[in-house]
Amino acid sequence: MSASSLQHAEALPILHEAAVLYAAKFPEAAERALRARLQDEGKDREASEMLLEILHLADKRAEFEVAAARHADVFACEPPEWGFADPVRASGTFELAGTIDAPAHLEGLVPLARSRPAIAIDMSRVERIDFAFVPAFRDALRLFRHQGQRVILANIAEVHAALLQSFGPMENVVLLRRARTATMRAPGGPAMSRGPSSDPRATAA
Repeated sequence: MSASSLQHAEALPILHEAAVLYAAKFPEAAERALRARLQDEGKDREASEMLLEILHLADKRAEFEVAAARHADVFACEPPEWGFADPVRASGTFELAGTIDAPAHLEGLVPLARSRPAIAIDMSRVERIDFAFVPAFRDALRLFRHQGQRVILANIAEVHAALLQSFGPMENVVLLRRARTATMRAPGGPAMSRGPSSDPRATAA
């Protein structure tokens, strides 16, 4: 791990620390940090959901199922499903995918944004934002803000949202978290459908 990513992670809240570790190509360390948090603070739902997310991104199906069963027991819901609900998309949305680690990933965004008061970026297929590229990514978003444009990062994974926020607030940027399908379980009763496992949690970054 680079000294800069380690120093950055050590000074952060647990969710941001795990996000930085994942972005710096240390997913196992991110998992360990979240598991330690859940061992100490069993009912930290955000830590549990991020752990599930990282296991899914790492394609660890068996470990995901174990963590999903624990999540269901602790939070009185059906085990979260492998995968996510269909992403919310609008026409004219710019899509990012894979590992975001170079300016080339953003080249098509500038011409698309020239005539728009708001820019929607679909993050549903992003697997990782490289830690070293985060400042440049944030600078690109800041440029749109200086031009008076609003940026929406749609269907963003919590681990990516936490990573971007770990570097500080991002004015005029809205984060729409992606959702996982799940059901609530009434005490002593049958499961009740509730749609996505977490609301989109539209927040200003």
